[in-house]
Amino acid sequence: MMFSGLFISNKSTAKNIALLGAVVLLISNLLDLNGLTILDGDFKGMLQYERFNLLFLTVAVLSLIFYFLLNGKDIETVGSHSYEYFALIFFVMCGVSLVALFNNLLILFIGIEIISIPLYILTGADKRNLKSNEAALKYFLMGSFSTGIFLLGIAFLYGASGSFQIENMNLPANDQLRVLLPIGIVFMLIALSFKVSAAPFHFWTPDVYDGAPTVFTSFMATIVKAAVFVGFFNLFLNGFGYNYDDWKLSAAVIIVLTLFIGNITAVFQQSVKRMLAYSSIAQAGFMMFSVFAVNDMAKQGLLLYAAAYCLATIGIFAVLVKMKDYTFDGFNGFAKKEPLLAFILTV
Repeated sequence: MMFSGLFISNKSTAKNIALLGAVVLLISNLLDLNGLTILDGDFKGMLQYERFNLLFLTVAVLSLIFYFLLNGKDIETVGSHSYEYFALIFFVMCGVSLVALFNNLLILFIGIEIISIPLYILTGADKRNLKSNEAALKYFLMGSFSTGIFLLGIAFLYGASGSFQIENMNLPANDQLRVLLPIGIVFMLIALSFKVSAAPFHFWTPDVYDGAPTVFTSFMATIVKAAVFVGFFNLFLNGFGYNYDDWKLSAAVIIVLTLFIGNITAVFQQSVKRMLAYSSIAQAGFMMFSVFAVNDMAKQGLLLYAAAYCLATIGIFAVLVKMKDYTFDGFNGFAKKEPLLAFILTV
């Protein structure tokens, strides 16, 4: 994707190459699901190919194809580097794959960083817009801060278990190291709540989502958020299930705050884009229920919710991209002016 920009001057070809790449991803993922691996490597147990994880990746790639179909042309209009924007989106998808399939804390960390760094660039892609610059800087600073907490959590967990492998966390620690485990779990809970914009760690989200170009906000609020949630869920199910009592109260408080703040604050917004940012915070609260439940039913629920949420939100943002006015007044008489778009938005 990246190198094709060197040889092809036509900007509109970028969307077609990206779609082709996404379809190849989908086919290879479906083959993986059916046990036919194209590239088989020995990852020393650092990645786990469970059906749930591969099914989520299928949902993520399908959402990506849907995103490219609806927003491909709009990505080209953000700036003069359309091939690079598409390439950065594929870099993010590499991170999404690692976060969905990890079985080792360092792989989870690397996956989240591969997701985050291209997103900082995409957020500030509209260089002429001060809000976009401000959003990129805020996102970068808050992202770096939460990464520090995340690494501290990994250090405590390594101290408690002597390993980065997830299954080794799910064992009773000896009494001397028992105190390190809950501290590590709480740090991980805080850091991942930052990444998925769960309250009270959500305060960067409205400014970043509002300032970033709308096409990239759509990608950040859907595929990226759902992927980090799957990583969040897998970590707490496979890694901390045995120590459920250490973190269930903290998770419950985060869920209540997220649902309350996200839904109530959304009501007072004047901009539809900011309202959708708070709506995205509220959705994080609903997805957090799966982390709190950590059982097989929650797996199915998270997968279904991620699919419905990604498709619906990408659709809503695609309509928003076509509009010049993001206030509620901009929607007055929308059905008369744009009947097709109004119908899609209603659906």
